[in-house]
Amino acid sequence: MKTDKYTRATECEPQQTEKEQKRLLQIERMTGCLLLVLTVLLGVLAFTAAARAEKEPVQMYVVVSESSWLNGRYAPCKTSSEEAYFYRGDIVDVYEVQNGWARVKGGECGYVWCSIDFLSSTAPDTKPETYTVTANGRVRVRETPGGAMVRWTQDGDTVTVTRWCDEWAYIGDGYIDSRYLKGE
Repeated sequence: MKTDKYTRATECEPQQTEKEQKRLLQIERMTGCLLLVLTVLLGVLAFTAAARAEKEPVQMYVVVSESSWLNGRYAPCKTSSEEAYFYRGDIVDVYEVQNGWARVKGGECGYVWCSIDFLSSTAPDTKPETYTVTANGRVRVRETPGGAMVRWTQDGDTVTVTRWCDEWAYIGDGYIDSRYLKGE
């Protein structure tokens, strides 16, 4: 046998037997399967946690005229099918608000969408209250809570709040963040 620097290195390395190679292959396969099972398990746990994490609903009153009702629609759109009806003073559980629509419990499918313009956190017969705008400048009046701006109001302006949506006050032509209001 010829010996040189290259053959000596390979001769010194321990050679694996066929049995050892099969055992290593089995361990690799088992590790792969275990990783797959753990990945699936973590996915299931994450999905379960997300399903449980749904926010607690906020109770709100329906504020429509005595002779009218609020349509609960299948989707957050005026042309969507009507799935439920709510009347003045009804209390609904609001689960989320997006683009001027509130997802509430009701209807055959379990949840429907109602226009946020007809929901309030104060009872419909509550008298309007007057507030003063307090800010270091001007404050945005928004189309919906947190929505697009309608106009500005100035520090010191007096506004009349007819209904509330969480921390947003409806002042006739839009909503203003209650942090900028001081009671009279």
